[in-house]
Amino acid sequence: MAKKKIIKKIVVFGSVIILLTALGVGLYVRIHLTKIVEEKLQAKVAQLTDGFYQISVDEIRIELFRGRFAVEGIALYPDSNIFNRLQAVDSLPSVVMRIKLPVLELSVFNVTKALKSGTIGFEHAWFREPAIEITKTRQSDKKNIASRSSHKRSFRSLNIDHINIDDGNVVYSDWKSGDTTVFKINGIDLELSNFMVDSAAMPHQKPFFSDNIQLSIGKFEHLLPGGLFAVEIGEAGIEWNDSSAFFKGLKLIPQYDRKHFAAKNPRHTNWMELSIDDVQCTGIDFPKLFSGEYLLVNHIDIHGFVYTNMKNREVEQAPIVKPMLYEYVHRLPIRFLIQTIRVEEGRVIYEDLPVESPKSGIVTLDKMEGTLYHITNELSPENKYMVIDAKAYVQGEGILTALFRFPVDPKNHHFEISGTMGNMHMTSLNSMLEPFYVRVNKGFVNSLDYKISGNNHQAQLDMLFLYEDLHIALLKKENGATKNILSGIVNGMVIFNGNPSQEGNPARRASTATQRNEYRASFHYFWHTLFDGMSETIGISEKKKKQLEWLKKAVAKMHTHVVHEEQENK
Repeated sequence: MAKKKIIKKIVVFGSVIILLTALGVGLYVRIHLTKIVEEKLQAKVAQLTDGFYQISVDEIRIELFRGRFAVEGIALYPDSNIFNRLQAVDSLPSVVMRIKLPVLELSVFNVTKALKSGTIGFEHAWFREPAIEITKTRQSDKKNIASRSSHKRSFRSLNIDHINIDDGNVVYSDWKSGDTTVFKINGIDLELSNFMVDSAAMPHQKPFFSDNIQLSIGKFEHLLPGGLFAVEIGEAGIEWNDSSAFFKGLKLIPQYDRKHFAAKNPRHTNWMELSIDDVQCTGIDFPKLFSGEYLLVNHIDIHGFVYTNMKNREVEQAPIVKPMLYEYVHRLPIRFLIQTIRVEEGRVIYEDLPVESPKSGIVTLDKMEGTLYHITNELSPENKYMVIDAKAYVQGEGILTALFRFPVDPKNHHFEISGTMGNMHMTSLNSMLEPFYVRVNKGFVNSLDYKISGNNHQAQLDMLFLYEDLHIALLKKENGATKNILSGIVNGMVIFNGNPSQEGNPARRASTATQRNEYRASFHYFWHTLFDGMSETIGISEKKKKQLEWLKKAVAKMHTHVVHEEQENK
């Protein structure tokens, strides 16, 4: 019994000694290791960046028995004296970074693997609330001062089973654009599984690898070059294993109001604004995308978008050739194929402000929906044409359908559009016509069928436009108001009030050729082609347009003469 008590005392005493020793070592490490590691890090960072950057650490905690390593209060920043000296002589590096990392935790370091294969391995890495500021300076030098010095690599690769980044923030600024924020990302949450960095990867091999990536962001803000538009994303995320991604609250925001935008823009282009409620992407081939090979997406759902475009004719615009709609797809820098895109609850508003007009002409397409097939810039036997099948309400009333076939081959510019429009009161077109001094007093559309075949220079239209009881008025601006002129002549001599003209008569078909104005957008080209067919059907041919212009000038002269006589009589 005595021996057992002695042994028990020795065990207890030994355990206490070991515990006290561990505590002492831990306390020593806690007190001295932070300073030692910080000094080593500062020396290494200074060596690699020629003293430009400094690094500081608040505290280092090591839990030997639990295999955990934590660093708190990490900060990487330029040395202020060197920064000011280089800035004074305009010799800053092309990119300057500032990094703050409140907490970095690493767990279960695999020593054996590191020694045998040269791979640094951890079970888990956790980055909490990192804040990164990246500034692009005015320097044209593309070399980064942080990577000037070459050094021998001690380890071949880094492998971490799980990486978590919580509530990160990134701010990117470009001094070339007036020290304004180019983009800002808040609320970044990122999870990586089986993440590996291979420093010995060949140029054609991927240096980074991960089994799964889950990313979400709280908000993205990006000021586009030139400062005319900003892009915002309210929320976004990707799921690598599910091959999916989502975006909510997408916005393209003009930085000037619609009245003054063209004057503020050096190119005097149109004011535009875009908002999209929700975008869901499925079937994304992330490995091909991240390797830079190809973007392949099976399906995209777009819900709730509003696009507004305004042309201000009061600001003289330099002639700029506008690409056709499909040419924008041809010119994208990455090869891609999107099998289908479904669009629902869309709205498009086009405004045209004529010179010296009190208001804009407005064309509105409401409740837009449609499906886009094989949207790609990769020509193949299966993908010769991109197809868009869409419908919308014109001016909130008549249902317009359209089937577009656009070429994939950049050498081919032939396209086709066909569709119909249903019943609508023609007076709903007045918001579009009155700024151009034309008004529909009454009229009703029974149906419209059309087919357009064209290219980037000219479009041929075949149209059957059936309508009845049409009466229009030409307007003249006088003392801030508009008055009817020539309405009787126009409705009696120039236009056909219905199609067919009389019961039992055959309906008239329109066949027109429209020359494209290459300085106007594709929407204007398509709409103008339809409008030419409608004008021909109601009897306003090119010859009669000239007659109308002559009559308007004649009436204006008569009106001026009468006014002068009345003033003289007074």
